[in-house]
Amino acid sequence: SFVKMGFWFPLVLTIIISSSYQGVFSCPQRCTCHFSSKTVEVVCPDAALTHFPSESLPGNTTSLTIQYTNLQNITTHDLEATPFLQELHLPGNGLSSLPAEVLKGLPHLHTIDLTGNQLQNLPPQVFYHAPLLNLVLKDNQLTSASADWLPSNSNLTWLDLSGNRLIKAPVALLQNLAHLEILHLSHRYTYAFYFKIKFSSRGKPTP
Repeated sequence: SFVKMGFWFPLVLTIIISSSYQGVFSCPQRCTCHFSSKTVEVVCPDAALTHFPSESLPGNTTSLTIQYTNLQNITTHDLEATPFLQELHLPGNGLSSLPAEVLKGLPHLHTIDLTGNQLQNLPPQVFYHAPLLNLVLKDNQLTSASADWLPSNSNLTWLDLSGNRLIKAPVALLQNLAHLEILHLSHRYTYAFYFKIKFSSRGKPTP
């Protein structure tokens, strides 16, 4: 029996190692992957892409870009495949909504770019579950920006709401962002703003 065990053990170990490497170094179809010692960057620019490639993403992906595709929805389950994600770039897709807990399980995510989608309304606490520093919502169809998108202790430093249909400035949201440094606001039809926001010690915006 020991002889048999000695024969099977290396084989089983080889299968386990092979499977592990396959998960780490796999790359979805219609995407390109760049591996380094500290980062794994995945870029998916193919217009024929219609769904989130969660099943074949490397589990240690740190940066994911899905741009100018036919992606129309994204779920919390999709992003569970990339627990080490730091940057998520989704410009130029067909996203019209986001789940309330879409970023749950992404404790390292600091940047999300949703430029050029079709977002009209976002649910409360949609950006609560990740330590975001940079949030780009440029060129969507948002008419308002809610204070409850982000937690009151958010560390966000960059917010881009330009190119939307905002009816008024998101004052309540800004009052919650004590660390905000750069804010872009515009209405594509009536006005355009670029602000560098300075905050007082109480975290309130000052002129």
